[in-house]
Amino acid sequence: MKKLLISLAASLAVFAFVAQLATPVSAQAQTSFCYTFNSNLGEGRYLSSADASALTTALSSAGFWNSATPITTYTDSVASAVSGFQEKYASQILTPNGLSYGTGYVGASTRAELNTLYGCQSVPVTTTASTQCPAGYTCTPVNQAAAPFVCPSGYTCTPATTNPTQPCPSGQAWDAPLNACVGTPTNPSTSIPTVSLSASPTTIVSDEKFGTVTLSWSSTNATSCNFEKQTLSTSGSMTVSLAQTGTYSISCTGPGGTASSNPATVTFQLTGQTSSPIPTVTLSASPTSIISDGKPGTITLSWSSTNATSCGFEKQVLPASGSMTVSLSSTATYNISCIGPGGSSTSNPVIVTFQLTGQSPVSTTASNNPSITAIYPQSGSTLNNSVGSSIATIQWNEQGPYTNYPVNIQLLNQNNISVRTIAQSVPNTGSYVWPYDPTLPNGTYQLQIAINYAFPGGPTSANTALSGYFTVSN
Repeated sequence: MKKLLISLAASLAVFAFVAQLATPVSAQAQTSFCYTFNSNLGEGRYLSSADASALTTALSSAGFWNSATPITTYTDSVASAVSGFQEKYASQILTPNGLSYGTGYVGASTRAELNTLYGCQSVPVTTTASTQCPAGYTCTPVNQAAAPFVCPSGYTCTPATTNPTQPCPSGQAWDAPLNACVGTPTNPSTSIPTVSLSASPTTIVSDEKFGTVTLSWSSTNATSCNFEKQTLSTSGSMTVSLAQTGTYSISCTGPGGTASSNPATVTFQLTGQTSSPIPTVTLSASPTSIISDGKPGTITLSWSSTNATSCGFEKQVLPASGSMTVSLSSTATYNISCIGPGGSSTSNPVIVTFQLTGQSPVSTTASNNPSITAIYPQSGSTLNNSVGSSIATIQWNEQGPYTNYPVNIQLLNQNNISVRTIAQSVPNTGSYVWPYDPTLPNGTYQLQIAINYAFPGGPTSANTALSGYFTVSN
């Protein structure tokens, strides 16, 4: 009987030893908090869900955060709590770096102290007998599919490194005891955003009531978009009202920067309202040649126009058609400009030669008469007036032998009134880069391109060309 009692006691002692060997690992993994901070944290930096959860627990344990309010983003309040933690452990964090006050940024020194207090010291447990590994651990080299399970004698219970049901972001690994992905994730895409915009309809005919238009947009590499101080999703549609022709644009922002969409123009037109035709005007002179003994000569200029309300000649306001006499004492070129609801136009140039008795005549053939044509901007073009880029490269074509004479470029509004000089006496190269103009309002304009020239023995004259109407927006 005595031998039986001794044997039973020995068996109970062995059982207690085995139970003691297995229980602490399981209890520690299930009840205590540990986390290893591997990434620097701060405002404006990426904050993973695992780092956010662990930081909530760590700051709450240190008395600087309410655990009932989980941290999701690194706000000013989080930075303030981190500063309190740093000042509590100033001798380990601040003093070695020559600081007296917390910075609110989790750098190397702050991470070291967090890891000292809360870091996971996962020391593998090598079993000496068949042992039940705790949840979240695996038996190495025997890889069981689930836990808890029995790990044979001589094998090791180690933390699981992968989560078969929840893939981690690139650059992170699964930590089963923490039930979270840990490590530094790969940086998100830093590609520059792109955004496209469309409007429907693009033309509204109204009886003086407001019209509505639907703007639709889509973007790539963006986290948010903006329209007239409204924050929008990265794609979608919205309705806007308008009572006049308008141009719209949407900007989108992402990790790679900010981009603006293509401009979308919507035309607003009242019922019965149609576009007015551009005026036309023709001019003739009689006679076209004067031979004089030195006295001034007299000629008659006659003109007619269509779609015009008035005409002009050398600062004189004239009717839409008529005739007038002018005197001259040298070869001269004349033209008349006319204006109407559809804009303005300039007549064909008329050359009158003035020759003294016995003087060889001056050639006035068509080949000597320079002409100029506006090429770009074209009618209906939309130009972008934005910082860092030019508005457009203005282009024209000039035919004639006098290409060495300078060019003037004026910007006209829809009433054919000059609103500013774009270029004055620039070389006649056929193009001019129109620079960014921060004071230029959005609107519809046209260009007047003029070449100043002179025939041998004659006065300096000007020939002009008008571009079609175009839109400028920023």
